[in-house]
Amino acid sequence: MEDNFSDKRSGGGGNIFWAIILVAFLFALYKTNPTPKQFGTFLATEVAKKMGADQSTVKLIGGITDYDQVAEWINKFSNREDYVFFSIYTIEVGKKKNQFFGVFNNFIPFGGDDKKGRK
Repeated sequence: MEDNFSDKRSGGGGNIFWAIILVAFLFALYKTNPTPKQFGTFLATEVAKKMGADQSTVKLIGGITDYDQVAEWINKFSNREDYVFFSIYTIEVGKKKNQFFGVFNNFIPFGGDDKKGRK
């Protein structure tokens, strides 16, 4: 009987390993959930790129931007849904609505639409 008991216990080591991996992954997600200030910097950099600024100008904008002012301006036009491990940012300017998935200190655009014709 002791042999059967010890066999059952030896298979549990893999479960602990995966539990530790899961906890580490969730902790990494939690620590790298981007802040509104990071979103403001991201948007300022993206706007500079779309306006045709060269790479050195984009780096300069990202480096000297007053994060508090950018975050304040972004908060006027955007909404953050904080899900602890990631965030979804929605920004509406004029008739355009853009959404960004914020995870691992990065932003991934998704679900943008044009609200023309909507009532």
